Amino acid sequence: MFAMEAGGSSNDNRWGESRRTWSRGEEEALLVLLDEAVASGQRCDTGAFKPGTLNMIERQLAEMCPNSGLRATPHIESKLKKWKKQYGIIYDMLNKSGFGWNDTLKCVEIDSDDAWKAYVQSNPSAKS
Repeated sequence: MFAMEAGGSSNDNRWGESRRTWSRGEEEALLVLLDEAVASGQRCDTGAFKPGTLNMIERQLAEMCPNSGLRATPHIESKLKKWKKQYGIIYDMLNKSGFGWNDTLKCVEIDSDDAWKAYVQSNPSAKS
């Protein structure tokens, strides 16, 4: 099964820089705020958010998650980039033989280890 990661605190990336890890509550709060922003027309026809939207979400997120220190740049922007990448991988998997969606568990199911190994061999970024 494929799952999106959630966590807390921070860790080091491959360049030795500290990277913030989001808690599940922070991610859920961000999803609520993004949904509200889209519903209120804060997204352009291109799919990008209108100028100032992420700063507005930053302020709202600070109210929902006090002391989180989450900023529009780099935190929210990088989280959106990561989610878009994960969405692309999941979308691609679901359009390949050997993968299906489990609606009860809300996750991708893989028919066999061979299907997973073949997919990761041709899509190495799916492994992480």
